[in-house]
Amino acid sequence: MKIKRFVAPDMRSAMNLVRKEHGPDAVILSNRRIEEGVEIVAAANYDEGAVQRALEAARKDVAPPPPAPRPRSAADAMIAAVTRRKTTAPVAEPVAATT
Repeated sequence: MKIKRFVAPDMRSAMNLVRKEHGPDAVILSNRRIEEGVEIVAAANYDEGAVQRALEAARKDVAPPPPAPRPRSAADAMIAAVTRRKTTAPVAEPVAATT
């Protein structure tokens, strides 16, 4: 695969440069506006199978992300709040009435 960057004052001129250099089977990889006009990055002899194989190989080299934390239930949140809560004053216990 041959990749080349083309810069032209407008999109039409840039596309003409791409067609002239790479032919009608060129693949546009990116395009953007720049100070000079338009930039196009194009590829010739683009083999999608080779690109997919390279992506799969790169994915194998990357460690999988850690599992996302599971959402807490309302009961778990309540228990956590109660255990974190500190009592600042003693709590009075009810006294049984004697008759």
